[in-house]
Amino acid sequence: MKTGKDNVIIGKLPSGSEIGDRNVVITAADERGNVVFNTPGAIGYGATAGAGSIAIGAFANAGANSLQFPDQIKAELLGLVETAIQHQNADVYAALQQISNELQKPAPQASVIHQAWAGVQQLATIDGASSLLSKGAVALFSYLSA
Repeated sequence: MKTGKDNVIIGKLPSGSEIGDRNVVITAADERGNVVFNTPGAIGYGATAGAGSIAIGAFANAGANSLQFPDQIKAELLGLVETAIQHQNADVYAALQQISNELQKPAPQASVIHQAWAGVQQLATIDGASSLLSKGAVALFSYLSA
């Protein structure tokens, strides 16, 4: 069997299987082909699950607080979140999560947000993301200075 990195494999795979990166592969757990998940948890690269929930897949989210942004800048920043997820960029997603967490505080620290924004700028290498980054930067830093 040949597997890439950041995979989650539950069950037995046939010999000779080849799996790329950041996959979730689940095979039958019993002779009748059943798979039972009865314990809350997150399975997959960057997955999150809240109490009583099960999330399966890369960046899957079930029952957990997803990234939240103030209404004034939500559209611009959620576009960046979608791009990070589509391109499976965990570093950018983590930076956006840090920005989201900081903006939820009563007195967000601009220095923390500026530092996290440097991580978000990795998206600049993705076609079409430059426009999203420009709009996101204008919205975010205008919001902070208001």
